[in-house]
Amino acid sequence: MKLTILGSGTGWIRADRHAPAYLVSLEDFHMLLDIGPGTLYQLPKINCSLNDLSALFISHFHPDHVTDLIPFFFATRYQLGYTRRTPITLISHYSFSDFYEGLKRAFG
Repeated sequence: MKLTILGSGTGWIRADRHAPAYLVSLEDFHMLLDIGPGTLYQLPKINCSLNDLSALFISHFHPDHVTDLIPFFFATRYQLGYTRRTPITLISHYSFSDFYEGLKRAFG
């Protein structure tokens, strides 16, 4: 098992630390723990694409833990280089569906 720290800072933008995001990998299984701002920018740096992700774990809904969900949903919805055919497993609080519906209302 491998843990890659993509970011361990807060929502405050800093050049030396990105917002919370971790990648847990075990063979071909890759789970993203949180998806704070800048996470999607960090993934290609470790040779990981959205197609490689098996699961997404959202710990809570503070902006520094979820902001890159918006470009993630956009990229996967409009197939911007995203060729995955099987769904990604999502692990989160039961209220995530309310949060997701709010994102859809705000961003389409």
